Amino acid sequence: MNNYRIYLTIFCLTFIFGVENNNRSDYFSEKNIISYADHLLDTKEYRSALREYQRALFISKNSEIKNNLTIQIAYCYWKLDSINQAIDIYQNSLNEISDKKIKNTINVQLAIIYLKENQIDSSLRTIKKLTINDLNEEDKNMVLLIEAGIYLLKNNFQHAISLLQLHNLEENTKTKKLLNLIKNKKQKTKKNVYLSTLLSTLIPGSGKMYLNNYGDGIYSFIYTGLTTYMALNSINNENKFSVKSFIYGGLSLTLYAGNIYGTYIATKHYNKSLYIDLYNNIIDTLEI
Repeated sequence: MNNYRIYLTIFCLTFIFGVENNNRSDYFSEKNIISYADHLLDTKEYRSALREYQRALFISKNSEIKNNLTIQIAYCYWKLDSINQAIDIYQNSLNEISDKKIKNTINVQLAIIYLKENQIDSSLRTIKKLTINDLNEEDKNMVLLIEAGIYLLKNNFQHAISLLQLHNLEENTKTKKLLNLIKNKKQKTKKNVYLSTLLSTLIPGSGKMYLNNYGDGIYSFIYTGLTTYMALNSINNENKFSVKSFIYGGLSLTLYAGNIYGTYIATKHYNKSLYIDLYNNIIDTLEI
């Protein structure tokens, strides 16, 4: 009877430890780690997903799986705002990977990152490395939309429109939004900084009116004109070397010079604001 109990105990312990070891083995398996990491990525828990992908990369022996894991790791770094690290990983992967399909995936992701970081020339150069017909439909549409958005930012409206029409993307919701942005952009063109500065040099305040800033324009015209009149009146009616003449003359010159410089800065700011608004609208439209 005692021997029976001993054998039963040994059997139970063996069974329990066997199940536990099997569960532990499943938990540490490459497949389950990647599956869990994918789940974390879907729920936007990028930091936790990054740790799991790195753990899977450490134990993986399959080169294709390791390549895909590297891409996911770079993507997590990007989402965690470690932009340079993400770009470095992608660039190193391009040098090490020979698979054309994976390279296309990396270049598409790089084009998105560069646009998101407002590095539009780098994004365009990356797009030029791609062969559109080699991409899947989703990546193909995204690349064409990104390229059209870049040409829109460069004020090349016709090229942006032709890209969208050439590949029959007119029915795409994002395309419609981009076409609408092009229409609005044509109505809000950049202002010529030299023209606005020249206008303010000739007639104080007119350069700001050219920028549709009528309040500042009228203010500059009135105060510059008033101080100039007072300076001339003081010179004509009193000694031109009088204190009053120097005060009004200095004030008039200061306002005049400030009006010219202020117009130059305001024009730069106006054009930059137009660009930033357009850029943000493109990013929102493309949902990146």
